[in-house]
Amino acid sequence: MEISIDHISTLRSNLFPFHISFGEDAVIHETGSSIHKVFGDLKGKFFFEEFSIIRPYFPNWDIDRIKSNFETACFLKSPTHDLIMRGQFMQHATSGDITFYGSIWLNSIEVLETEKLVINDFALHDPTYDFVHILKQLEIQGEELRQLLHRVKEKTSQLQVSETKYRNFLDNASEMIYRIDPDGKILYANPKFISRISFPQSDYLGKNIFEIITEKYREGFKENIQQLDKANVPSIFTESQVINFHNELLWFGQSIQRVQTENVDEFMVFAIDITTQKKNEAEIIESNKQLELLTLLINQTADALHVTDESGQLYYINEKESIRLQLPIDQCRSHKIQDVDPRFSVNDSWHNHLSLVKKKEYYNRSTTAISPGVTGIFLLRLFRNGPPLRGNRISSQISVTSVHAKIQRNNCWRPNKYSKVYCWKCPT
Repeated sequence: MEISIDHISTLRSNLFPFHISFGEDAVIHETGSSIHKVFGDLKGKFFFEEFSIIRPYFPNWDIDRIKSNFETACFLKSPTHDLIMRGQFMQHATSGDITFYGSIWLNSIEVLETEKLVINDFALHDPTYDFVHILKQLEIQGEELRQLLHRVKEKTSQLQVSETKYRNFLDNASEMIYRIDPDGKILYANPKFISRISFPQSDYLGKNIFEIITEKYREGFKENIQQLDKANVPSIFTESQVINFHNELLWFGQSIQRVQTENVDEFMVFAIDITTQKKNEAEIIESNKQLELLTLLINQTADALHVTDESGQLYYINEKESIRLQLPIDQCRSHKIQDVDPRFSVNDSWHNHLSLVKKKEYYNRSTTAISPGVTGIFLLRLFRNGPPLRGNRISSQISVTSVHAKIQRNNCWRPNKYSKVYCWKCPT
């Protein structure tokens, strides 16, 4: 079976769609099926005018130079295109024609778009066919990466805005806020904290929080940090005594929270100033001690006694008064004296009585109209250090007994500008 020259030419054109054939005169007389889409019709044109051989490099190429490089990979370049073709020269044994068997050397997918080439313009055996698929996948991945980078950039921008808002929130917070590392080094402090501790504005970073916590509470604060570091708890509240840079003794109630920044443990502390509260607590403890002593003294009297504020709210009754009023001691705080004592339930008798008591330190009255059996009303002024024990004024009923002398003798109350306690006798 004979194969015609035309059949061979067609077969070669399909197998090598970018091949170029020319004779000893270097005039092109045959090309592949796809090369015209890039370089146009090359038939009848002089090969060395349409292409230059850039590799291997020789100053001058001719037919003989080509013949001596049949076993060498060659790179062709057109003066009118940026494309490079890579392939090999071979000579036909019968006709003597020289043919360049090669393909376009792609370095990006954009080349195909620029030259309007498609994947079917390449032979199936051409590695470029696979390379185009690889480039296409890389292009898709590159586009996905660009979109991802764009989203990251947007998120970063949003995060920066959020950080700015968060920083402004911390800086303008009414509470004291600061951040420390596990060793106690201050990494951030808001203006409220800096002002209360009296740090120099530019000199607080790097200072250690343990320098201002008093020695008695220092170890407890460290243990709280260690506990947060090991235990799975969101926060720990602790009270610490601190000394600011003006040597003022302060109390802080502090909520410590563990945060993680770039795989490094840090601790955010939200603090409130409880100095006044702690002082009041100390005064209340002292007042309670004095109240216990006073209660001990007045319970020793044989007279009925009750303690109220100026509105008549009962705070205390002794056993004698409990019997007189028929009111259990543990229920007295839920009543006013006007509700349980008939003498003060009539019209404004309680307020009238109070106004009379306030006018004189010692008030005697022997009338049966308001209080049958009352032989006298005695106003006892008791003063103490610190804020009032039970509001601004506390009124109590008591007879002139040895209680007054006992109070003076034990010196449990001292003259001061604070609250008055009014006492008067009631019938038993």
